[in-house]
Amino acid sequence: MEGNSLKIVSLLIGVFGTGLYLNTLNLGFCFDDITAIVNNQDLRSSTSWLKLFENDFWGTPMSYEASHKSYRPLTVATFRLNYAAHELEGLGYHLANAVIHGLVSALFVVFSQVVFGNVSSSLLSGLLFASHPIHTEAVAGLVGRAEGLCSLFFMVAFLAYLKAAKTSCSTDFKWLVLCLLATVAAVLSKELGVTVIGVCLVYDLFALRKTSLPVLLDMLRRRHKPLWLSSFVTRVVVMLGAAVVIMVVRLRIMHNVPIFLPFDNPPAFAETPGRQLTQLYLVFLNAWLLLCPAGLLADWSMGTVPLVESLADPRNLLTLSTFSLLGAVGLTAIMGAGRRNRILILAISMLVIPFIPASNLLFSVGFVIAERILYIPSMGFCILVAFGVECVVQRKYFRHIVCALFVLLVLLFSGKTVVRNYQWDSDFTIFSSALKVTQSNAKVYSNIGHHYENEGDFKTAEKFFSQSVEVQPDDIGAWMNVGRINSALKKPKLAIQAYRKAVSFMPKLTPGTKMRVAPNHLKAYTKLANLLNDEKDYTAAVEAFRGALSVDKNNVETHNGYAEALRELGRYEESKSRLQHALAIEPDNHVSYFHLGVIGLRTGNTQDAERAFKKVIKLDVTHFNAYHNLGILFHKTKRLPEAEQYLRKAMSLKPQHVGAVFGLSVVLLDLGRAVEALELCNKTIQLDPTHKEALFNFALILKDLGRAEEAAVAAKHFLSIYPQHLKGHLIMGDLNAHSEEYKEALTWYDAALRIQPDSLLAMHNKAIVLANLQHTADAIKIIEDVLRKDPNYPSAQQHLDAMKQQLAKAAKKGA
Repeated sequence: MEGNSLKIVSLLIGVFGTGLYLNTLNLGFCFDDITAIVNNQDLRSSTSWLKLFENDFWGTPMSYEASHKSYRPLTVATFRLNYAAHELEGLGYHLANAVIHGLVSALFVVFSQVVFGNVSSSLLSGLLFASHPIHTEAVAGLVGRAEGLCSLFFMVAFLAYLKAAKTSCSTDFKWLVLCLLATVAAVLSKELGVTVIGVCLVYDLFALRKTSLPVLLDMLRRRHKPLWLSSFVTRVVVMLGAAVVIMVVRLRIMHNVPIFLPFDNPPAFAETPGRQLTQLYLVFLNAWLLLCPAGLLADWSMGTVPLVESLADPRNLLTLSTFSLLGAVGLTAIMGAGRRNRILILAISMLVIPFIPASNLLFSVGFVIAERILYIPSMGFCILVAFGVECVVQRKYFRHIVCALFVLLVLLFSGKTVVRNYQWDSDFTIFSSALKVTQSNAKVYSNIGHHYENEGDFKTAEKFFSQSVEVQPDDIGAWMNVGRINSALKKPKLAIQAYRKAVSFMPKLTPGTKMRVAPNHLKAYTKLANLLNDEKDYTAAVEAFRGALSVDKNNVETHNGYAEALRELGRYEESKSRLQHALAIEPDNHVSYFHLGVIGLRTGNTQDAERAFKKVIKLDVTHFNAYHNLGILFHKTKRLPEAEQYLRKAMSLKPQHVGAVFGLSVVLLDLGRAVEALELCNKTIQLDPTHKEALFNFALILKDLGRAEEAAVAAKHFLSIYPQHLKGHLIMGDLNAHSEEYKEALTWYDAALRIQPDSLLAMHNKAIVLANLQHTADAIKIIEDVLRKDPNYPSAQQHLDAMKQQLAKAAKKGA
């Protein structure tokens, strides 16, 4: 009967635990889910399954320094199965997490039954575990699946161990093997799964062997060896041996230690005694989250938890109280061998041992507090609370009050869980909720800023990014955000200031050391240098690129930017040398070849330019600028058919590109295809109504085609935009002269000479008009002036001779 009740209760708790998270099914991906799932190529069928065992949880090879070193191939495998079934549809991922939590909750009832020996107390612990809001990060946050899977295998390993150690004087090795297999599965789901070995051995010694501290001390004093000792030592050797093997393999897979930054875990980088006092205080904060999960955060980094920097800090009293309470419970547990001791042993073991790897006490980890790592420790907490309720309920006068309070607690926890689930819908919702809990975490402001940036609301994004640097003035990433958003807002000077701030907070390099900084932060140097390039401050850009290369000498993008700055300073040989460095690192980098082509154009080395641009096209058949520049190059070298070919290809890639359209019109004009050139000039004007050259050529081509009236309209429109353009006035003068409107023509030529008094063409044409108006003497003076300035001016001498003859005839006639 008891067994049936346990199954029913376990099933109900499982359904209850799953049901609390059904409102996550409509949620998407947020926070760490983006890296671990959305952008993780290990989930794609094109990636070999073996890569899951070579890469970390986020899809980065474990051998890379940038790897986080989180090795959880079993968890990633379940994500891959999700992806195979429905790709990036969030419902399946969230349903799997909810079901896993339900399974863990159900199994936890069975787990609790081991120590309680009754269904009612197991029901209490199960209700509390299923509904506890501290689990929302591990269930609503998809990457928290690692916690759920690890917990399942953790409990399977523990229950199997109980079977293996059931008999005092022997070990059932088939169950011990199952225990070890489940332990490996737990570790492959999440690293802290290895702590089940510690829980098993502690429970074996004090609970299964019914030993206590006084008994152990007596055994040591008398050198008395109980009958169970031999089999117990065997299990200890096997389990600890397995733990050593797991740890050695894990360390070999890891290759090198992960890089954590001060902002991820400020206490780990604090000076003594601040480091130790704060890390001890964090134990209290984690305990408080289990007791009162009101202020939950997705990210506890940066300034969320102020450092405890001295013994005078009153928070040390909270630390002392926490350790005193844990010590008292632990000591009580090992002082006897009854049912109460057995319950307390399991509770305190589950609460403490799985928490130790993430506590920062033995070694630093990449976070201050992570709510999801309390998933397994919360089992110990739930057992303690259920045991407390059981003890109080036995007292007649408090039974109903305690029961009512417990029901209220479960209802409050359930309500908090459901509400908190909705906050895991997106980065925006999770960090907006965080802002209600803390205003001291720069990352919170930054992530809200990212949301507005992605929405295109750059002004609001800039406000949050600015608040981020106010909260954490030495945050490199925050200053980079400010720089990037100011670039988007077309405020290059502010962007440059921000990137300079980011660079100023980089760790200083010392000879023989390597800079320990987030790889993404190294981009600040290149971003700064590229902005300086854009602002044509090439001297400063060169210095910035040097700084970038000092921290990453193999960055091809940096070499290319550096080469561009050197080129703009006229230091062509240095620029070419820098590009050769880039090509030595990445032989097929088309950007490097493009810059070589530009240098060839600038220096007149057309053959080098041609080779470089054609190499670019070979590497990237869609490289517009390479086609465009080849078109310009061939036009300059009078290879007009080839110029047309490449400019047409450029236009096919960017049909609305003004430079390509107008460039082709010029080539066609030189090829004598004026009508086609006119059409492209017209298209250029449609794309850019103020394009000076296109407006002028449009009028000029119309004039040459004999479409005088249209040419006059076009020329007048051109001059309305560019009234000081000499050739515009000359066209109007020529058009009027051609139509024998000489006085009007004279007005235009005079206007041209006011713009450029020494224009020989304007002087020459004015002289001809004056001659046609019978002002031959004035015309002769102007032509003679032209010839004094340029004795070989075309047709000037012929016109002078004709005018003198005309003047002589007029004189004879008058005589």
